[in-house]
Amino acid sequence: MSAKPLLSASWRAVNRMIREHFTGTAAELAYYGLLSAVPCVAAFVGILGLIGSHPATTEAVDTIVRDGGGSVDVAGVAADAARGVVESNGSAGLALGAGLVTTLWVASVYLAAFQRAAYRVHDKDPIAAWRARPLQLLLTFVSLVLLAVTALALVATKAIVTAIGEAVGAEDATVTIWSIGRWLLALAVIVIMIAALFDLAPRDDGQRRKLISAGSLAAVLAWLLASAGFEIWVDNFASYDATYGALAGVIAFAVWLWISNLALLFGLILDLELYESRRSSAASTS
Repeated sequence: MSAKPLLSASWRAVNRMIREHFTGTAAELAYYGLLSAVPCVAAFVGILGLIGSHPATTEAVDTIVRDGGGSVDVAGVAADAARGVVESNGSAGLALGAGLVTTLWVASVYLAAFQRAAYRVHDKDPIAAWRARPLQLLLTFVSLVLLAVTALALVATKAIVTAIGEAVGAEDATVTIWSIGRWLLALAVIVIMIAALFDLAPRDDGQRRKLISAGSLAAVLAWLLASAGFEIWVDNFASYDATYGALAGVIAFAVWLWISNLALLFGLILDLELYESRRSSAASTS
């Protein structure tokens, strides 16, 4: 794909987001993201407890939320929620007891809201909740398992890489390679999860959707750039602590969720614009 059609479609996507007030839709998604955050952490920690020991659980959570390079306020909210879940349950494995289905049900409210937004992007009525819910629950569970396995893999491979480095006398080099590799792994997981999220969108007649689309990649890029810009803003210019006091971390997390959902909606609309552009070109040449 050449740069000109992609830039043109991106411009149309931004214009549509502004014209049709998708900023409000992003705010709605951010609200549902807040509602599902703690249940997601509960299920995530529970899954970690089943496939790992308690020290590994704590270290894995810290690896994701403390070493993630995000805003201090945002990471603090996630870390505190995770520790609260661990302490309230006594052991992480209890989070996946009889309340697993309930926890996943509440955690999946964001996916339900995102699917409704995706149908709005395509100007279609959303499918019935009883038909959509099983897939949303499955996607929530699979995503949390993927995150848990990735977190434990990062923790385990760090110890292995460090041991190998010490054995061959190149500890600094091996740790540097591992540090780069873990971000590539995390990025790959994010791309896969967003691609799965985009698959909740409806398919137009004759549309063939790639596993990883241009829109999903654009959403990842926009999300990374926006998150980095938001971190710089929070660290250097924002005054959330002075304005909101004890709620500063929650407010910063909510704003970051809003920005993240703007990036996701942009990717969704970009995919649709590119598809409509290809369809128009094919119609004009036939």
